[in-house]
Amino acid sequence: MCGIAALFMDHTELSAHYLQAMADVITHRGPDGEGYALWQNNQLSFFAGASTPFVEKSLLNYLPQRRLEKGQSGWQWGLAHRRLAIIDLSPTGHQPMATADSRYVITYNGEVYNYLELRAELEGLGYTFRGHSDTEIILAAYVHWGKECLTRFNGMFAFVIVDCIEQRVFAARDRFGVKPLYMMRTSGGVAFASEIKQFTVLPEWQSNIAWQATYDFLQAGITDHTNATLFAGVEQIRGGHYILTSIQNLKTAQAQQWYTLQRNFSYENISLEAAAEQFSEMFADAVRLRLRADVPIGTALSGGLDSSAIVCEVSAQLLSLGKGAQKSFSVCSLIKRYDERSFIDIVTQATNVDAYHTYPDTQTLLKELPQLVWHQDEPFAGTSIFAEWEVYKLARHQGVKVTLDGHGADEMLCGYHAFFWIYMNELLASGNIGAWIDELRALQSVHGYKFTAAFRSQLVSAVPNRWITPLRNFMRNENAGGSLLACSLSDLAYTNDPQERFRPLWNNVSEENIRQVTQTSVPVQLHWADRDSMAHSVESRLPFLDYRLVEFVVSCPTSAKLSQGTTKRLLRKGMAHRLPPQIAQRQDKMGFVTPEQVWLCEQQGQYFSNWIDERRALAQKILSVSSLNRAKRILLGQERYNRFAWRVLSLVMWSERFSVRGI
Repeated sequence: MCGIAALFMDHTELSAHYLQAMADVITHRGPDGEGYALWQNNQLSFFAGASTPFVEKSLLNYLPQRRLEKGQSGWQWGLAHRRLAIIDLSPTGHQPMATADSRYVITYNGEVYNYLELRAELEGLGYTFRGHSDTEIILAAYVHWGKECLTRFNGMFAFVIVDCIEQRVFAARDRFGVKPLYMMRTSGGVAFASEIKQFTVLPEWQSNIAWQATYDFLQAGITDHTNATLFAGVEQIRGGHYILTSIQNLKTAQAQQWYTLQRNFSYENISLEAAAEQFSEMFADAVRLRLRADVPIGTALSGGLDSSAIVCEVSAQLLSLGKGAQKSFSVCSLIKRYDERSFIDIVTQATNVDAYHTYPDTQTLLKELPQLVWHQDEPFAGTSIFAEWEVYKLARHQGVKVTLDGHGADEMLCGYHAFFWIYMNELLASGNIGAWIDELRALQSVHGYKFTAAFRSQLVSAVPNRWITPLRNFMRNENAGGSLLACSLSDLAYTNDPQERFRPLWNNVSEENIRQVTQTSVPVQLHWADRDSMAHSVESRLPFLDYRLVEFVVSCPTSAKLSQGTTKRLLRKGMAHRLPPQIAQRQDKMGFVTPEQVWLCEQQGQYFSNWIDERRALAQKILSVSSLNRAKRILLGQERYNRFAWRVLSLVMWSERFSVRGI
């Protein structure tokens, strides 16, 4: 839902042109409305944009009665909003929104799913409401509880609230960072935005590279793991963080953490049966809350456990409410080993959903890449992001504005096979040799791991990367940092292999669950999903990231999440009454995969190799010659396929699209 912008000037006066330009850049995030709130001479004024119809003789103080002219200036600060109308489609849901006394004003992106419960609680405390949006609930909650209101919200959100009397700013982001919020400090003031590209319209914008973040991406394919971005001078307010300070001190303010995901040790001995029953109830409630909308809702269906569970639960709830069938959207492939159509069909036939499918190919990829690179803001790690892009494009074409998606399930439910080795290390550390042997045999039986290969993987998982990295670098003729990028080691805070910093924890599954949800895997997935969905004016909702469900699952014993060679035991058992048996018992894993190696090497290897050569002068301002040459070898089939080739391509595309300055 929506996109936001905010500008706070130190001493110079604000021109409305810049605020409007920031909003125009993200029209895709909010095609249904446009609004501005500007402060001048102790007066708050509201303006419409070209996308906002006027409201005649409104009694609501925040509904604009005139349009904002680009030439207007003299303002000290301003908020902007682009609206994707999901809840309360009437003018009362317009933003920026203010309290009745005009003291507090907000620009907000997201959904607080439990807004009806909060509304009832606040009404019991004496508050009255003029509309039916969750935006109004956020404002009242902040008025009543201050920054502690954040702990009461169940949802995804990024907002900026200004107290016009005290001239204080409250900017916050949801627990896991589902909705984005960026900040740029300049000599003239501070800007907030939903997307980095919004800053490019400001007079002090400089598209300079941040070397450490770039190095981390190139080596490990990871971004969004800190507050840094690949653009120097642009930072993100991380998930679970906020800023609360005076406008005067905004330039030096540091974000504070308001949420920390922790284990509840009261669940450490819960049985699988009891845990599965509780999981089922909590998951159903997470879905129930995310079905609240005044527009059509659909589901993204890959055919795997996570998305199938969502489709089946949504279908059951819609049936109980007497509502029609949902629409599902799936990526398929004409290359059989990458196609999950057979599993998708099992789910759609069992639930009688209205199913839609898309078959992306290399020609579509080449056509869409320029737009995809622009919308993602930063380089991305693989073509699965393109597959997700195609899903949201299909959903929007079918008139669906909201989808329920499965991000977060693998990380908290141990869906990745790497969790097996962490679990086995956990068993060894506890001295449970018998269980360790049983698990090794189960891996051989269920997944076909040979005993010697499994044992070797077990040993490798326990060897620190700081021992492996020097050998690997020597074999590749690489040294950390400097030989991969066109920068010196002095430009990097860390010169060790980033995979050492990001590799799974050795022997603690629950702590690795938490780390993947809050630091490594989930944050970057949320970045990709937000940009892909909002590029097509679709809101992506994530039931598995309901904080109540996450807190419960990471607290359950490891054996309830994976054991006996089986991943996601909680989900399989808890959703057995919903899932078709062929899905519940499925042991392989794909997701929104693409035939990336086929596309990049077998079909378009020469094309992409030539593409790099044509941009070599540009590329060498960021990447070393050895990195470019290695990418070409991979693309031409002269070296075993590695996503390093895509990361090189993505970095060059990004630097070209955003005119990034390297050396």
